[in-house]
Amino acid sequence: HGNIQFRSPLQKPGADIPDDVKKIHGIVDMTPTEQEAWIKKYKSLSQFLKLQRHEQRNNQLEPYRVELLNRLDMEWNPKLGVGPEKWAFKYDMLKQYSQEFGTCYVPKTYGVVLHNFIKSCKAQYNERRRKGLDQDLPHHNSLSNERIALLEAIGMEWGELHEAIPWEEHYQDLCRYKEQFGHAAVKWRDPERLVLANWVVGMRERYMNRKKG
Repeated sequence: HGNIQFRSPLQKPGADIPDDVKKIHGIVDMTPTEQEAWIKKYKSLSQFLKLQRHEQRNNQLEPYRVELLNRLDMEWNPKLGVGPEKWAFKYDMLKQYSQEFGTCYVPKTYGVVLHNFIKSCKAQYNERRRKGLDQDLPHHNSLSNERIALLEAIGMEWGELHEAIPWEEHYQDLCRYKEQFGHAAVKWRDPERLVLANWVVGMRERYMNRKKG
């Protein structure tokens, strides 16, 4: 994929984009109003893709539309894991980043794509670790033993494995919280309830994703 030039994690996002690329995409001359319009267009496209996936899952999408989208390499199940080429590309990015900065830790402020790639790999690894790395790869998990070896070869640290708290325990904690405070909006700034706050946010995200299809 060629060499990728990384900016320092302390630099602002976009600082590493060449001026000629900015000019091609009109970023240099973009006014705040135009930026807002671009964001709306992007969100509109995102909603369009979600609708196509929803209709395809429910056999409501016309065959000719499925064919047209397939010609564009449509990912019908993006949550099941990225394809081999995309994974290899992101791995190469991480490898070069690790060689330059001496770590596989990528802050979210540096680059969301690479940060989320690492986060996804660690989540899949922990899932496999809980079930046993010698067990067969789950159908929804794309982190094979070969990929694990590649990541460890460039210095990936998986961290300590924490046992997953059963859903029912989180729910009981939330019931007690509501009984005490009269609502279920768990505050983030309460260090004693950080785990519960994260669980509540996760439940909201899953609910919204199911509503959107």
